[in-house]
Amino acid sequence: MNNREPGLLKKYAFDLYGRYKIPSTIIDLNRQKGQRFSVLDVGGRGDILKDFLPGDDVWYLDPNVQSSDVNFIEADGCHIPRNDRFFDWVISCDVFEHIEKEKRCPFLAENLRVANAGMILAAPFFSPEIKSAEEEVNVFHYQLFHQNHPWLIEHIANGLPDLEETLRFLKAMGLSYEIIHNNHLDLWKIIQKITIAGIQEPDELNFYYNNFIYPKDIIKGTLTSAHDYYRTILYVKKERKVINFAEKIATPEGMLIETEKFETLDRYITNSLKQIASLRQAVGERDQAVQTLTEQMAERDEQMNAIMASWSWKLTAPLRALKTLFFNKSTTQ
Repeated sequence: MNNREPGLLKKYAFDLYGRYKIPSTIIDLNRQKGQRFSVLDVGGRGDILKDFLPGDDVWYLDPNVQSSDVNFIEADGCHIPRNDRFFDWVISCDVFEHIEKEKRCPFLAENLRVANAGMILAAPFFSPEIKSAEEEVNVFHYQLFHQNHPWLIEHIANGLPDLEETLRFLKAMGLSYEIIHNNHLDLWKIIQKITIAGIQEPDELNFYYNNFIYPKDIIKGTLTSAHDYYRTILYVKKERKVINFAEKIATPEGMLIETEKFETLDRYITNSLKQIASLRQAVGERDQAVQTLTEQMAERDEQMNAIMASWSWKLTAPLRALKTLFFNKSTTQ
């Protein structure tokens, strides 16, 4: 563990940490002593990659943000204003699935064009299991907050990328690649629900996963194993001398998932959070009733103020005064 690591373990959410840790580890593995790389993070809003590669020249590009950072490039991933092989490494983390289907191949081609050593692409790819998991988490979010999850609903609307189609594109370009998987799907669903519901301190949850679980939550991937993990990382090699990642880091067996325990825990969390959602709904209905009564009282106050401000009210004031005086005398006799 390097000296920057402890802060990152708490700072970044469990799935955000992994999607940047794997590319930065690949880049570090290819580094000669003292070597400084130029790296482009496509879609890298927040300049997160700089935290993971503080000794490199890191640039980030995002068409949907405005920034005065000197390392910010205002452009999109299909039109990068740099020469061929300008950057040593080009990465994109959970951007590919947000791109319209017809732009995905041009996006890959442009990222590869400006990369010298290699490109690293991390994204969820389509499988019935991953599609179902995203829909389940989105429904859970909606039950709690009465709105869709902003990122997942975009995945659902665009449709997740096709892994086989992406690999055919890379093969057609004559490129070699490695497939790595991260975030076992059952665990991903559970932690997403815990995070959305806010039933665990984020720093504690992030630190525990990133420190103890993440190193075991990586597997050398295949097409057949993709449906078991939420995220796939494609490590595309443009130079022959780049080092294989899976042989160095990823555990070949991945996590030894005890599926029944995860399913039991998921059911427990889901049922508990359904109860929370029901209580929040009851509180919301009570608050709405209070709001309705408050509005009715305010309306009646306005009506009374209007009556008291009218000429008829002012003209009948002496009569009301006599009535009050007569009533007071009758009660004292």
